[in-house]
Amino acid sequence: MIGYIKGTVEGIMQDSILLENHGIGYRIMTSGIVIQNIGKLHQEQMLFTYLHVREDEMSLYGFPTTEELDTFQLLISVNGIGP
Repeated sequence: MIGYIKGTVEGIMQDSILLENHGIGYRIMTSGIVIQNIGKLHQEQMLFTYLHVREDEMSLYGFPTTEELDTFQLLISVNGIGP
């Protein structure tokens, strides 16, 4: 649904970043390696995204490349493995 988000890094947490795009702050779950390489606050960044929808939750996952996104989608297609 959301292919990628390009915006300004407004927050860096242990397991996610906050990416602001046109006045909306998106909390994007991502790996520790991506968080280490994200750069500084207030810099522009782009992440390819996967929107995970469950009955009780919606989560947005971000990846620096489409290859990493494709690998993630392949992994979660295995029965019993989730994001």
